[in-house]
Parts: sequence; structure tokens; C-alpha cells
Amino acid sequence: MGILQLGKDLSSESLSTFSELDATPLHYLIEDLKREIDAKDTLLQGKTESIVQLEERVTVREKELHRLKLRHDSASQERTSYEKRIEHLQEALREHDRTIEAFRQQNAILGQQLEDMSETLQTYKENLRRTVEEKNNAEDECKNQLVTICNLRSALEETKRNGGASIQQLHDVIQTLQSEVALLSEHLNYAFRENLAKDAELEQYRDANLQLRCQLAELNRDVQELKDIVSLVDVRREIALVYIVVFN
Repeated sequence: MGILQLGKDLSSESLSTFSELDATPLHYLIEDLKREIDAKDTLLQGKTESIVQLEERVTVREKELHRLKLRHDSASQERTSYEKRIEHLQEALREHDRTIEAFRQQNAILGQQLEDMSETLQTYKENLRRTVEEKNNAEDECKNQLVTICNLRSALEETKRNGGASIQQLHDVIQTLQSEVALLSEHLNYAFRENLAKDAELEQYRDANLQLRCQLAELNRDVQELKDIVSLVDVRREIALVYIVVFN
């Protein structure tokens, strides 16, 4: 701007000097030069303003690029985090698959155990029924033996009242009565032992039946827990698949 002003001053002084000398052609030349200088000065000023605007735009773009870089870095970090989460979810899915397979195998084993226990329980019930029948038969036999003894006693009393009976007949009745008493005693002892054994066996059957029922209840609870776990695993599997689909 100082050079331009100096040019203007020189032009003014020269114009004044040449005006005095009446140098008209040079005056026009200086005027043209002055206009050209003014035009270039205006053009330079416009270029300067354009440069300033461009610098401002460059600054804005640099800021935008910086923000975009920050967003890109953040997105890269998020992507890395999501990829790690996806890897963890995939591993969790594989672990869930292994868990489900183990649960299915365990469920099959429990089902087989449940079936075996049901058959065992049915066998216990059949044995219990036979034991009760045998006990009832033994009691009936004891009752019959008691009736026989009563009849023999009655016959003995009748023999005693009949004085004409022979000693041999009385001896035979006594022998028969003793035999029946011994047989009855043996039957009673056997029935007593059998009753004790059957009572103990019945008690064992009752205990076994109770244990089987408790085990059946536990198996039913285990099966229900397995079903709940499988349902929960299926839900987690669906959620993991959604994550994988969304972030891939």
C-alpha cells in the first residue's frame, strides 16, 4: 500500500509539473497508469479477502476433520469393543451349546433312572401284595390250628367223661393232641418269625417306597430346573444372536 501511495503522490506531482509544462499526452499516460494501479490494487484487495476467506474455510475444515478423526477413533474403539463382546458372546454361545448338550444327556439319564425307579416301585408293590397275602394265609392257618386244638380238647374231655373208654384210646387221643400241640407250636413259632420278617420286610418296603417317592420328587424338580435352564439359555442365545447380527 505504501508503494501505491507513493505512486499516486508521484503521479500527482508529475501531473502538476507536466500540467505546468502543458504535457498533455504524458498526463493521459499517467492517468491510465493510475487507473491501472487502482484496478490492480482493488484486485489485490479482493484476492487478499479471498485468501482470508479460504484460510477461514480451511480452518473450519481442519476443525471438522479433527472432529471427524475423533469420531472415527471413537467409532474404531467402539467397534473393537463390540468385536470383543461378539467374540465373548460367541464363546458364551458355544459354552451354552455344550451346557445344553450336557443337560440333555443328564435329562436322558434322569429319565432312564425315573423309568427304572418306576419299575422298581411296581416290583415293591407286587412284593408287598404277596407278603400281605402270605401273612394273611399264615394267620388263617394259625386260626385253623387253634380250632383243631379246641376240638381235640373237647374230645379229650369227652373221653374223660366216658368211663368205658379204653386206656389205649385215651393214650391215642393224648398223643394226637400232643402232636397237634407241637405242630401248632411249630406253626405258631414259624408264623411269629414270618410275621416278624414280613413286618420288617413291609417296613423296608415302606421305607424304600418313601425313598423312591422322594427320589421321584427330586427327579421331577431336577427335570423342571433343567427345563428352566434350557429356556433361559435359549433366551440368552437369541439375545446373543441379535447382538451378533446388529454389530456385524
